[in-house]
Amino acid sequence: MKCSITFVVASAGLLTSVGASVLQDVPAGFPTVSMPIGKPEVHVMLKRSPLNGLHKRAIEDSLHPIVRNYNATFSHAFEGSDAQHDETLGKYYRVQADGVHHDALVEDFRRHDQVETAYVMPQHVIPDAEYTEAFKRTIKIKRSKRSSDATAATPDLRSRQNNGLYAGNDKGGMNVNYAASLKGGKGDGVEIFHVESNWLHTHEDLQGNMRYVGFDGVVGTHATGASGVMGADDNNFGYTGIAPNSRLTARTLYFSQDNANKGAQDFNGAINWAIDNGKAGDVIVMIINLVLADDNVAGPLEWFPVYYDLIQKATNKGMIFVQPSGNEGADLGGPNYQDNVRAQKFGAATAAKYRNPFNPSNPNPGTIVVGARNPPGNILTPHARTSFSNYGGRLNVATWGRNVQTTCAEPACNVYHNGANSCYMDYYTGTSASAAVIGGVVASIQGAVLGAGRKPLNAKDFQDLFADASLGIPQASDTANGWLSDQKVGSQPDLGYMIPAAIKMSQARHG
Repeated sequence: MKCSITFVVASAGLLTSVGASVLQDVPAGFPTVSMPIGKPEVHVMLKRSPLNGLHKRAIEDSLHPIVRNYNATFSHAFEGSDAQHDETLGKYYRVQADGVHHDALVEDFRRHDQVETAYVMPQHVIPDAEYTEAFKRTIKIKRSKRSSDATAATPDLRSRQNNGLYAGNDKGGMNVNYAASLKGGKGDGVEIFHVESNWLHTHEDLQGNMRYVGFDGVVGTHATGASGVMGADDNNFGYTGIAPNSRLTARTLYFSQDNANKGAQDFNGAINWAIDNGKAGDVIVMIINLVLADDNVAGPLEWFPVYYDLIQKATNKGMIFVQPSGNEGADLGGPNYQDNVRAQKFGAATAAKYRNPFNPSNPNPGTIVVGARNPPGNILTPHARTSFSNYGGRLNVATWGRNVQTTCAEPACNVYHNGANSCYMDYYTGTSASAAVIGGVVASIQGAVLGAGRKPLNAKDFQDLFADASLGIPQASDTANGWLSDQKVGSQPDLGYMIPAAIKMSQARHG
């Protein structure tokens, strides 16, 4: 797993002045370290889903000799859910084996007459920040005098947002405040399923409309920050999320405390749970990427057949699935992601059936793929692709990938910090930040559409809206650094234009 965020550790302590500033950039050379999580496993796809329980048992019995030969464990990819009986998702199994050559295991499964293909799912990796003395000197965080007053109330920090993302496009923002003035524009009637792990459940600004489902491991800023961007409480202190009236459901990747303690994550089950518990118009935001090919670049989950089918299940239900493009600065339309590479990884027949979704000429399951752009006031060219954002014709939309204001967990606080549950930052960075922003934007637009008495938009509607550059700020070029506008990440939405267009679209397409 690759999460698309980097953060810098800030010292603890209460800031008596909330006007303290941070240099308007996280340098492109920000050092990172990779933290592996979980183990590689093999996904097995049957030629068709078992017809019934007896058929399922017969197929599994015929596969067990291969499993035993490698001393592996074997289970349905959606064990314990109705998806194991689904016509599409019922054909997937997962195999875990320690100390074996996974390629040999894949080949043995592919030779089985009931198996369409088998392929190795990569080990998940979180790129985390390495807070070095050199980086501390580079970022130049300026703070006012500290106070030890632990009884102080958290101040209202929204003026920072009002001069940034929430402002109009004349300031490089998205007109979030305009959306908030509309009936439903704060995400009313929409549920956001944030699928991830490691929230600060007790953060003071994530209590109103937020619920937590599942078990969790260590507390972290990544999930806490993303949830704050989308739905931090609408009150008179701290920050406010883009869609604070939405129901924000934190669906962890752990289905038991034992799994959380072991780091045994269940991507399949968590996404499927969100789909089963959502309705048309709701939003699933999964701010996690997977390594795609041999170049170790991480990107959207739809690259893998099982996730293509899962996302298709969500969009067929009318839900919107939002994902970051990834933080590797890679061209997702490049040679490493073409059909010949997919044929090697998944087998020729499967690659022909599941054509490369990163090629805009091929079908895709409806994912909203989000890129990152430089904000205004940055030392780099505003609205140009950030150095780290993956890019390509498949991307749908982009927004700030640096300097996003949000909630956080210790020790990442740099704006305000008065105890573990009162932490705020203004440098949330990466395509994780961008995807969280767009998750909130989708909920805001959807809420305004519902507030206007119209039917909810679907994934295709949002892809079409985001493709219209006249409804936002087009992508710029940074010629000095070679980050050109033809390295597509997408336009940035302006809700002042996009919401009226969305309401008209709903009326025209859905009555």
